[in-house]
Amino acid sequence: MKYIYHITKNDDWQNAKRLGIYESKSLETQGFIHCAAKDQVVEIASQIFSNDDDLILLKINEEKTKYAVVYENLDNGSDLYPHIYGPIEIDTVEGVLKLEKNNKGIFYFPEE
Repeated sequence: MKYIYHITKNDDWQNAKRLGIYESKSLETQGFIHCAAKDQVVEIASQIFSNDDDLILLKINEEKTKYAVVYENLDNGSDLYPHIYGPIEIDTVEGVLKLEKNNKGIFYFPEE
């Protein structure tokens, strides 16, 4: 199985569970949901979510999603990031991990 990860707020995930599907703002504005490979999570969290709290990490089984997963870099860089071109179906999420910072304020990948 191949897993990709999506960082979100816990409240957004709780709402998605009630609705039966997860959609981020980027799906509406850009046409896809930003995700990351395991080794990209900490860097992305540090760059984009440094001032956020109550973050979780959705562990998504890429093989279960019915929407296209495209690895691309839209900023002309060399690193490829997975993007899901559709909502995240609740049954594709096989883990929900709390994304926290250590005592120095640095994100770390959570234990599974």
